[in-house]
Amino acid sequence: VYKQLGGSPVAATDFLVGVGEMTIVADLEVGTTPTFSASTDAVSVVERAEILCNDELNVRWPRSEWLKWLNDGQLEVTKRQPRACTKRQVISLATGSKQTLPVNAIAISNFVRNMGADGLTPGKAVTKITQEILDAAYPGWHSSETGIPSFFVPDNFDPKTFYVFSPSNGQTGEIVYAAIPDQVDNFTAGTKITIKDEYVTNLLDYMLYRAALKGDENGNGTRATSFFQAFERGLVA
Repeated sequence: VYKQLGGSPVAATDFLVGVGEMTIVADLEVGTTPTFSASTDAVSVVERAEILCNDELNVRWPRSEWLKWLNDGQLEVTKRQPRACTKRQVISLATGSKQTLPVNAIAISNFVRNMGADGLTPGKAVTKITQEILDAAYPGWHSSETGIPSFFVPDNFDPKTFYVFSPSNGQTGEIVYAAIPDQVDNFTAGTKITIKDEYVTNLLDYMLYRAALKGDENGNGTRATSFFQAFERGLVA
């Protein structure tokens, strides 16, 4: 569906064939918002871990250690399954093709739409395209005329960077990105995990893996390996 037009300068919209304009009518406030709301209390996860370790009185594994492993586990889950913790944000786009994600981002998931100069005006949708297709069709796209982006290109080698075409004229866009999970600070009732609920079992497997590394007095790592394999298998199933 992509074509090069005789080697002359082309607009990003010239690459799109057979796809109609989409009218976006919903408004979005400027700022960062999670795309989900977890309902699982962090304490319920650690209680399950303590039962499985036969250490409900925290003789071997204090809760301060479980808290560190829970936060480590949330990050490891998200690195393997970016959908586990996603956030939505209207960002200011840099002038040009190269863009940088917010500091708490792991990688871009979607560039939803342009949002005008004020960050409040819904504009045209933005389509994901591979760098290989764009480079082959229009090698000079990075230096083409700035405008309103129609395409975005993730950088597979630098996930905190992405590119847009047409190169941006410095307005704003609404993106969704995989984010570093917020830290859980305590196991007080009502304190929620900060990844999606469907990944609780994977989180538990990781926490048990870390506990087993400490608890394996023989140093052979058999139990730890078993839990880690369960963790990884669960994320690719």
